[in-house]
Amino acid sequence: MEEFDFTEFLGKPVVFNACPNYANINNLCELGMAIMCSPPAPWQRIDALKALFFLVTQFAMRTAQFKKTDWDASERAENSLCQSLLQMNTFMDIASMAAWGFRSLQKNQTST
Repeated sequence: MEEFDFTEFLGKPVVFNACPNYANINNLCELGMAIMCSPPAPWQRIDALKALFFLVTQFAMRTAQFKKTDWDASERAENSLCQSLLQMNTFMDIASMAAWGFRSLQKNQTST
């Protein structure tokens, strides 16, 4: 945002854009991909995902801005990057630690 600009959040003017309006789910996916493919260390990328990406998507999920099928598609697209980021290929046999809350990863663990 430019200096002296404001936006509305829950009907009230604020000086920062707390939750920008995303036109489609691809905009959110691009944000997540940019964080996961950035140059910092893996623990810094995970911290950035927790601090930035998940907070941005939380509002969109709670207000049902996109369909559940769109969220499933974005989860599948980002799972491969999460697996490479966490280097899960080396310890996939530890089923209790490998999934980390991703439903599709848990499905992969039970099928192998």
